[in-house]
Amino acid sequence: MVSDKDLLDIQGDIWPGLPKEFETFYLFQIKKDKVSDFKSKLKAMADDHTITSAKDAQSKRQAKKDKKDPGVGINIAFSSKGMDELGWGRGTLKRGETLKDRSWDVGMKTDMLDQGRDDAQDWTTPDGIHGVFLICGSKAQVEEGVKLIESRLKDAITHLDSMTGNVRPGDCRGYEHFGFKDTISQPAMDDFPNSKPEDSLPYKCAPGRIIVNRAGMMGTDHRTRLWEPEWATNGSYFVLRKMKQLVKEFHEYSKKEAKSVGMTPEELEARFVGRWKSGAPLEKYPKEDPGPGHSGNNWMYEPWNKEVKCPFASHIRKCNPRNTNPNAPTSDESLIMRRGIPYGPECGENADAERGLLFGCYQSSIMNGFMLIQNRWIYNDAFPAAKAGQDAIAGQDIKGAATEEDKMLSINLYGPDGNEKKSLRFPSFVKIRGGEYFFTPPISFFDKF
Repeated sequence: MVSDKDLLDIQGDIWPGLPKEFETFYLFQIKKDKVSDFKSKLKAMADDHTITSAKDAQSKRQAKKDKKDPGVGINIAFSSKGMDELGWGRGTLKRGETLKDRSWDVGMKTDMLDQGRDDAQDWTTPDGIHGVFLICGSKAQVEEGVKLIESRLKDAITHLDSMTGNVRPGDCRGYEHFGFKDTISQPAMDDFPNSKPEDSLPYKCAPGRIIVNRAGMMGTDHRTRLWEPEWATNGSYFVLRKMKQLVKEFHEYSKKEAKSVGMTPEELEARFVGRWKSGAPLEKYPKEDPGPGHSGNNWMYEPWNKEVKCPFASHIRKCNPRNTNPNAPTSDESLIMRRGIPYGPECGENADAERGLLFGCYQSSIMNGFMLIQNRWIYNDAFPAAKAGQDAIAGQDIKGAATEEDKMLSINLYGPDGNEKKSLRFPSFVKIRGGEYFFTPPISFFDKF
């Protein structure tokens, strides 16, 4: 079992996750003439537990469960530019002592514009980000957390931008803006306590898939040259991505096209996602939504090479193919720890306002985690099977297409009774507004300042 020493070293949003009703991602730059000042002040924040450890986060989550005030939770992560500014980049450290992930090194904007389908015209995230503070709690606590950071670091950093989201209210709690129950399929890491075994996948996740230099990293339990430098142990790479959801367009499209494939709008949207709105998986409940309480994860696709019940291109099958992946039928290689939160007003308040998801995820390698899922699986028409189509929820318009029609994506559909297969073409329902790759260091890293 993971030790208390490690739990005091791992930042709390990596595991078990910071309790949050609201969350602000506070993007900043370190002032060039204040690097030493920043380091000393940040170390003090780590020493007095302003930076929330996994151990502290466990206590906060228990307090919330007991209907007590958990207080604010704060974590910090750095871009490659930020680590350079701190003197922990390639220009300062010796070979073998620097972080190795290529995607993190070049940054999200370069990475996703070159290899992905992001459109630079949609981006609103500023350039030159050095780091991000994650501030979680109630609305008032998050606001106080921002003031706390600014009061303690005001002379050492420049605030660039903030992204703020909140858990949706009332009956929509736990649901994203398309209307589906979210953050269901989280990996349960070996040697870490699991509070919801009923929601766990039927195979375990090696902790090294999420946390740097722990068992299972890069497929091995022992240090190799592919592991990160020793100082990075217990850290994790963090992906932050602002995804605008075209909610009105999504539902209008479903109403318009459902009849053409012999379905109701609800049945069609469920096939786009791979789950009913309650979270119940199509693989287990192909005919109708059984309602809340059936969103467990202890199941596989049967048979693994058929899509009669759940389309290959459905969101959950593209992002986690389980035993459909022909190369690794029971592998944890793609597992990431997701930490998304919705942003924007409720649809009933202003249907035309921007809303979406502040997507976040942790992994020990961006190239083997987020990038593999996004570019090799979501966008790949031949994954997990030939002519599978493309992710109906996270897919983006095909770049370089000659016509608007050529930009369209496709999915194969069977009716609730497994009747005749039909192919449906659809536009993208998301736009990427920006983001960045970060490294969330272990708390012991601040002692090295």
